[in-house]
Amino acid sequence: MSDTPSEHVERIPLVPLRDVVVYPASTSSLLVGRPRSLQAVNHAREEGGRVLLVAQRDRDVFRPDESDLYSVGTVARVEHVLTLPDGTTKVIVEGIARVRVLRLHSGPDFDRADATVYTPDDAPHPELEPQLARLESKFKQCMSLNPSIPAETLTRVQAQPSLARKADMMVPPLRLKHTVKQSFLEKIGLVERFNFLNELLDKEIAFLEIEQKIRQRSDTPARSRAGARRRSEAERDARQEELEELQTALNAKALPEKVRARADREFKRFRQMNPMSAEANVVRTYLDWILELPWALESRTPTNIDSAQATLAREHHGLEEVKLRILEYLSVSSRVEKMRGPILCLVGPPGVGKTSLARSIARATERPFVKISLAGVRDEAELRGHRRTYIGALPGRLIQGIRRAQRLDCVMLLDEVDKMSSDLRGDPAHALLEVLDPEQNDCFQDNYLEVDFDLSHIIFVCTANSLQTIPLPLRDRLEVLEVNGYADEEKVEIAQQYLIPKQRELHGLDKQELEIDRDALVGVIQDYTRESGVRELERKIARLARKAAHQLTTGVDDAESVRVQASNLQHLLGPQRLQSGMRAHEARLGLVNGLAVSPWGGEVLAIEVVPVPGTGKILLTGRLGDWLKESANAARTYVRARADELGLASDFHETLDLHIHYPGNPIKTDGPSAGIAMATAMISALTKRAVRHDLAMTGEISLGGRVLPIGGLRAKILAAHRGAIGTILVPMPNLRQIDAIPANIRDNTEIIGVSNMSEVLTYALLP
Repeated sequence: MSDTPSEHVERIPLVPLRDVVVYPASTSSLLVGRPRSLQAVNHAREEGGRVLLVAQRDRDVFRPDESDLYSVGTVARVEHVLTLPDGTTKVIVEGIARVRVLRLHSGPDFDRADATVYTPDDAPHPELEPQLARLESKFKQCMSLNPSIPAETLTRVQAQPSLARKADMMVPPLRLKHTVKQSFLEKIGLVERFNFLNELLDKEIAFLEIEQKIRQRSDTPARSRAGARRRSEAERDARQEELEELQTALNAKALPEKVRARADREFKRFRQMNPMSAEANVVRTYLDWILELPWALESRTPTNIDSAQATLAREHHGLEEVKLRILEYLSVSSRVEKMRGPILCLVGPPGVGKTSLARSIARATERPFVKISLAGVRDEAELRGHRRTYIGALPGRLIQGIRRAQRLDCVMLLDEVDKMSSDLRGDPAHALLEVLDPEQNDCFQDNYLEVDFDLSHIIFVCTANSLQTIPLPLRDRLEVLEVNGYADEEKVEIAQQYLIPKQRELHGLDKQELEIDRDALVGVIQDYTRESGVRELERKIARLARKAAHQLTTGVDDAESVRVQASNLQHLLGPQRLQSGMRAHEARLGLVNGLAVSPWGGEVLAIEVVPVPGTGKILLTGRLGDWLKESANAARTYVRARADELGLASDFHETLDLHIHYPGNPIKTDGPSAGIAMATAMISALTKRAVRHDLAMTGEISLGGRVLPIGGLRAKILAAHRGAIGTILVPMPNLRQIDAIPANIRDNTEIIGVSNMSEVLTYALLP
């Protein structure tokens, strides 16, 4: 069995280390002082929390280049970041895997590196078990000779199932030079690593045995007492120095009156405590949080609305109504000290740019940006924090986000507010009611801090895919801005202006090396993606960039550039993956194209009705909600009331069952917008008149046959346009919203307003 781990290549933010080596499967505390390293850590926390840690050959080099770094390092996850009173940042990291640095990319703020990541080999290796037993025995002997190694270290090593990680966990406690530790890190193969570790343990045991003999020979009672006195005096001096530094930091910090009183009280308690007690650590951590949080509002220049407008226009194509509302919001916030209006909530399918809009607000207002993901949060304490009586208590996510921003007036994105849930530990939506209420959030109380914190200066922006799962009291706090999606022409512009240049840069290509024709882009959009946003489109463009980079690197056909055209699109992306929904492709009895809105955008869903002999029951299948079931009953009542006009037998409802089906419905569908489609399908199936396959419809039906208005019109019309449907029937009141539809779609699609079912049947049924 091979002992070589699997590998893949990533581009990761780089943090150079001085005289420190971090191993996989170990947790390390790093002091980060260089600005570029701190920028890399902050960026990593926003983008997934992974950094590349590589030791420097010369610790005195302030900004190392590729030649100043060792070739092997560790990719690690950032677990915690603390700012110490002296301004130094303390970062807690957990090693994940070894990496080999391939190429360094120097950016304006921080460095990235392309690196081969060696995934740890966690498979069992029975042939190495005897050697592992000897290593554990020698490590245990080292622990007996060196009392400074914690007793639980051996327990953790023995409990670790992975052989590779066992070896990595034995090295950090040993007293080795960092160059020796680096040499061990560079052992990629497991057998090679075991052999090298065996040599290190033998040398460590020999050194510790000599040291023990010398200590026993010179350890007289008098010297022991003198040494104890010196240690006691050193500890007292260190304690006094710590108290003085903490007192100086508290005096220099601008704190509200009540917060200062609480901090002084906690500091007095801390001064009287035994520094080795667990409670002293809790109080010291609390005081550190008080020092690290921004309590006073910094003076800032008012928002430049012209600059904000230029930023939004430069970074986002289309979405004019949404951008206008954001500019109105910023205009008001620049004229008043505190915003008392509703909180902006961007609602739309994935990939339409909700998060990037929030980032643009931060850039336009020159404020720090903080993103807090609420997806899956079901414990109220995650937002409000835990009380300090709990072990490992910390403030909630809101306070942690403010500490990262280091500004009271940051832009805070509350992402995926529709995906919170609740359980026996509380409902996090209740905590958000206080946070998002302008009348209450100037005195928000975190359970950990237990003092009022002013959140009223923060610009809160929420995002959601759907409003249906947001509790009504919370929805009442929000001003909803719908970001419904893009037409194909808008996607082409977005790809040309934003996505293609971005992917060229990420893949190391210039404009001459990768060209994508407009016709090819249209082909990618229509034949490979079918989405409301542009996330899948960006993935396809990234795939084209990878293909181009591979061809140029390997010299296929001696090409110096790659041009993507409609003619070679299938060669690069494979067979077409046309996803035109479940629309009808031919005129059939009882088959109608209906329009629905899902969390992923608009959908075209075929509604099919088949009458069968029975007793007048309605059978509904296709994951339909209660509202649609009621619409089906209302549609059948309308058909029964118009039986004579439609030429149906007066007792058809007693002799026929109607089976209504939504074939291929991907999600549970519900909402008041399919009544006229179900009624049309019933009438078509009962009167033997086929329905036009190039027509779709949306609207609710009343018992008298009136067509009632619906929501989500733009998303539905965009879905019909993607499905190549040329005629759409909509309720007459909804025609007032047609201006929100892109002009090119209005020009190429016949959108007809209808007021009653008679008009619907006139347009929909064939003779």
